[in-house]
Amino acid sequence: MTMRRYAGLTAAGLTVLLLMACGTQNPGPAGPPSPPGDLLDAAYAKVIGGEPAADGPVAGVRRAFDPAQALLIGPTYATRYDWTATTDRLTVDDATRLGFPRPVAAPAGQEIFLAHVAERQPGTLNIPADFPGATANLLVDGHPRPLDGAAPDPERTLVAVVPKGAPIALAVTDQGRTQTLDLRTGQRAADAVDLFYHPFAGDEIELRSVGGGGNLVLHGPLRLVPWTPKDGWAPAGQAFAVLDTSLQRYSGHVTDSTLDARRSFTLVAGGHAYPAQARALPLYEFGTTGGSGTLIAFAVPPTVRTGTIRLTPHAASCAGCRFGPGASASFTLAAATP
Repeated sequence: MTMRRYAGLTAAGLTVLLLMACGTQNPGPAGPPSPPGDLLDAAYAKVIGGEPAADGPVAGVRRAFDPAQALLIGPTYATRYDWTATTDRLTVDDATRLGFPRPVAAPAGQEIFLAHVAERQPGTLNIPADFPGATANLLVDGHPRPLDGAAPDPERTLVAVVPKGAPIALAVTDQGRTQTLDLRTGQRAADAVDLFYHPFAGDEIELRSVGGGGNLVLHGPLRLVPWTPKDGWAPAGQAFAVLDTSLQRYSGHVTDSTLDARRSFTLVAGGHAYPAQARALPLYEFGTTGGSGTLIAFAVPPTVRTGTIRLTPHAASCAGCRFGPGASASFTLAAATP
C-alpha cells in the first residue's frame, strides 16, 4: 500500500516537471527592448514649425528663461527663446505637432533637446531685406551644427539630439561678429554687444533751415546703435548716434542736389563737438514720400545722453544752391526696451 502511494506521487511529480519543461522549451533569445519610437540621428538639429502640446510630457519638464537674457540681437537679426526641455522620446502627440510621422526617440546616451522661439521678439535695426544676413550654428559641446536662419519665426521649436548633459549654445555670426547664447541657462556670453540689449533712444528731432530761397526741413528720432549699414561697427569705445530721418527741401534746388553731411551736421555733448560721418545726403522735394530712411550718424562716446544737434547747410552737389542760416535742436536719450 505504501509503495503504491509513493509510486503515484512520483508519477504526479514527473507530470508537473514535464509541464514546466514544455512551458519554457525553446524561448529564443530575448534581444534588446524595442525602441519607444524611431531613433533620430545623433547629429539631428533643426528648427521646426509648431511646438509640443501644452499639457503633454514635454510641457511637464520645461525650463522657462528670463526674456531679458535669452535673446540675441545683431545688425540684421533678433531672436528670443522662452523655454527649453529635454526628453528621451517624443510621444505620438508631441511628435505629430512637430512634424514627425511617428514617435521618435534619442539613441542610447543621447537626449532630445528642445528650445522654443518666443512669441514676442525684440526689435531690429530695420535693415533692408536684401542686406547680407547672419549665419547660425548650434554648438554642441563646442562642435558646430549649421541651422537654417539666424532668427526663426516666432513660436517655432529647435529640436536637436545631443549627448546627455552636454553644453549647448546658439552662436550667430553677423557682419563679422559672433554672439553666443547658452541654451542650457538662457544667458548670453561675454561676446554680446551690450548696446543692442541696453539701447537708448530719444524723441523725434526737427530742424528747419529757413530763408535764402532754399529752405530745408529735417525730422526723425535719434538713437544710439553699435553699427550702421553704411559705417559698419562703431570704433572701439564709441557708438553711433543716428538720426533716421527725412531730409527735404522746399525750393531752390535742382533735382539731384545733395548735402555734405560732415560739414552740415554737428552733435555737441559734454563740451565736445562730433561731426557727422562723411557722406553726401540726397535732398528731396518737400511733400514727396521718398525722403525717409536717410541715416545721419555721429561717432560719440556710448555714455552720451543729452546734447544738441546743429544744422549748418553745405552743399555737396547742388548747382546754385542757396540755404538759410541753419538751426539747432536739443535731445535727451533714455533707456529703451530691445
